[in-house]
Amino acid sequence: NGVPLFNSLGVAPGQTLNIRDLAGGNSRLVPEVAHTVSVGLVMQPAPLPQFTFSLDHYRIKLDDVITTLPTDTVAQSCAAGNQSQCALITLPNGSSLPEVATLSVNAQSFVTSVVDAEVDMREPLAGGELTLRALVNYLLEYKLFITGRAPQDLRGDISSGLPALQANLSAIYRKGETSGLLSGTYIGGGDYDKAMDAEIENDRVPHVW
Repeated sequence: NGVPLFNSLGVAPGQTLNIRDLAGGNSRLVPEVAHTVSVGLVMQPAPLPQFTFSLDHYRIKLDDVITTLPTDTVAQSCAAGNQSQCALITLPNGSSLPEVATLSVNAQSFVTSVVDAEVDMREPLAGGELTLRALVNYLLEYKLFITGRAPQDLRGDISSGLPALQANLSAIYRKGETSGLLSGTYIGGGDYDKAMDAEIENDRVPHVW
């Protein structure tokens, strides 16, 4: 309902309609544009020259991302009043099937912001040197916006590789030409697939070392 061409053909809401899907490029594409802000802080106290702490924050917003909208999204956007999407629905001369052009379009954007923290400490030990290092990545937000769809909050979506918290810990001991390394990686828990939370009975993934 609300798609002028479909309505003109007498298609009622809920009625099945066969269409032709035409995929292709688009000469009207414009460049994708990224807006990035980053702030960093590094501390190395004079009384503790072997100790270093850094904290970084960045936020990236990417607009006009090139994507291909599926047929149902084009129809739904047209029904919602988006005239640029209605222009992709036509009835070619001599054809009984409406045609929906699923072209490459600038119809997607996303925003993400992250905090990174790192602690590094070196200490002499038993004639050698011990280095302890911790690197933590905390995802504040990751949202995907697609024309004709509700915004998708992908923070903590494990299938997209976006756990909210990740960390790497390591200890390195060096003495002469000998060194030993002990390291561990932490991946926080989250949803296996946020988009299918209502369909998957147990959509949670536990954290893991």
